Amino acid sequence: MRIVINNELNKFYSYEELKGFFLRFSKLPGFSLEQIGLSEEGEPIELLSYRQPAQRVSGKPKCNSILLYGGEDASEPIFSQTIFWLLSELSNADSQIHRFATNWHFVSCINPDGYKKNSGWLNHPGDMNCFLENSWEDIHSRMIFWKSKERMEHKALKRAIALSNPDFIYNMHDESHFPAEGYKFAFSSPLNLELLNPHLERVKDFMDVSSEELLITDCYGRDPRFSVYPAFEANNEVFAFLNESCGYKLKTDTSPGIFIDIGSPIYDAIKKFKKLQIENFSEELQSSLFHTDLLIDSIEGKEEFNSKMLSITGYGLNHLISKGVKAASEIKEIYQEHINTHFQNTYDPIPVWQQVFTQIDFLFTILEIKGILVN
Repeated sequence: MRIVINNELNKFYSYEELKGFFLRFSKLPGFSLEQIGLSEEGEPIELLSYRQPAQRVSGKPKCNSILLYGGEDASEPIFSQTIFWLLSELSNADSQIHRFATNWHFVSCINPDGYKKNSGWLNHPGDMNCFLENSWEDIHSRMIFWKSKERMEHKALKRAIALSNPDFIYNMHDESHFPAEGYKFAFSSPLNLELLNPHLERVKDFMDVSSEELLITDCYGRDPRFSVYPAFEANNEVFAFLNESCGYKLKTDTSPGIFIDIGSPIYDAIKKFKKLQIENFSEELQSSLFHTDLLIDSIEGKEEFNSKMLSITGYGLNHLISKGVKAASEIKEIYQEHINTHFQNTYDPIPVWQQVFTQIDFLFTILEIKGILVN
């Protein structure tokens, strides 16, 4: 499958834009749209399906089914552009994608409430200050792949799985707003890593694949805590995986490691921020406080400092500032100085089109390896 991406892409789609083009594509031949659930705040979660015409699958041994979804980590938006590219190809009668006897199913956004809270930075990828101002991430215990109890969103995903009966699930993650610790893959069954070499060769200029962190497991998704578990309940052969591409690449001849000493200004600021969050605690600060504790633990444990956690606590700072907590503004200035100095001198933003190419190329690479695509 030849992949051509518009190299002028410079944004991610908002939730409202996602809904709009789902509706638009649903009116085209071969497409159908169904509401599969609601978010906790009442936003619709939809399944857009494309089924191959009978004449295209006639004589084929099988017409496989693929389910794609993203947005469960609310601050990870690449899935929106990946889905749009695939829908555009499916709507084009001359696209090479129609060589394959495959039905495609797309969930609009599995976590609309969280995704909407990130809308302020989606038009400004690569701008860490904008991310600090506008980002949101659910506390990990609320993410639907670490669910402590079944959420409405999880019920919607179960329905998507039941309706699509997938042979393959593409659970689209990314690290679009900060550097990841390697280029990550997680699979539900073992894979010969040498088969990934052509993909890594194609994206080596985009992604830092020199120290990729490959997670290969026989049980990813089979744990009931994970969102794709219902697929394995229905069909033990379903192959699900996680892909994390990165939004920043390490500059040449630069070391990514940074360690913070106890007593440094940034450590003092983080400790003060924790105190302010406890004194003014509300549900809005739950995730911010969670990440603040991780930052403190890394410094006190003399571990490498994870600046992405610093940037993702910005909504906590902004919440306190909106409540008139003056000290939060001073802490925010210290955070901004650290982020600007560290990231500007260490990382270059990866253009959106290169991130999208990476995710789509990985998708087709795995589909071909697993024999999901049938000519």
